[in-house]
Amino acid sequence: MHRPAIDDAIIEAVAANTGFEATDVKVGLRTLHDAVRDRVAEEFSAARDAEGPDHLLLEGPDAAWFALDYRELEATLADAGYEMDEDLLAAAAATNLRAFQAGEGRTVSFSRSLAKEYEAPFLYPVRVNKSESWRAAERHALDCVTDLLDAGFSPADALDAWAVEWLGVPVAEWAERRGVDESTVRGAVERSRDHRETPGGRVDPGNDVTAPSTDATPADSAYDPETDRLFIPTDEHVPPEEAENLLAGDADDPGSE
Repeated sequence: MHRPAIDDAIIEAVAANTGFEATDVKVGLRTLHDAVRDRVAEEFSAARDAEGPDHLLLEGPDAAWFALDYRELEATLADAGYEMDEDLLAAAAATNLRAFQAGEGRTVSFSRSLAKEYEAPFLYPVRVNKSESWRAAERHALDCVTDLLDAGFSPADALDAWAVEWLGVPVAEWAERRGVDESTVRGAVERSRDHRETPGGRVDPGNDVTAPSTDATPADSAYDPETDRLFIPTDEHVPPEEAENLLAGDADDPGSE
């Protein structure tokens, strides 16, 4: 479990108004935090669902806040396989609310029409800390777009390439969302593919590992003297039993003649 970053003073203040010790509330906070984070993919999908409300309240570099009502909190715990006393869940939810209001200087607001959909129209903000793998994925996404910008791509072309090549959004769907012709998106995608297959095309020239087409593999050797590059051979080009020896021999002195 991972303890959410909520001040002890807030936890102790909530505990003082309940029959729980501060340590009990901390356990409840950790459990609720982990349960919501276990469902973070579903929460992000729901945040972009045009058919429903956006419950993603706030997002920063370290954490995200999601708004859920009490029954949704119970369902989230159940889906994640956690059990919690109802009163302790209420205390953990109240602690998150106080932290949101005191720490972020914000509260939760929603429409009357949305309120009618809830048994009790009260939404609790729940803070979810971003894991290191979560933050690393975000940094990687930024790096992918930055690489293209540094290579001379326009911001629009870099975004088009990233959406289609990295995220797998269909060209037609992305072009419609962007309000441009499909040919515009395809052009950006093709240029990004060429860029990614060009040695030294990244920000760091030393990161010189590429993924060319298997058709580009030399027919009779694992080494191509014209490009001064080694290729992992395919079964069609070099028999498997000879591949390791070829690589080792060429790697010793690839530039010798």
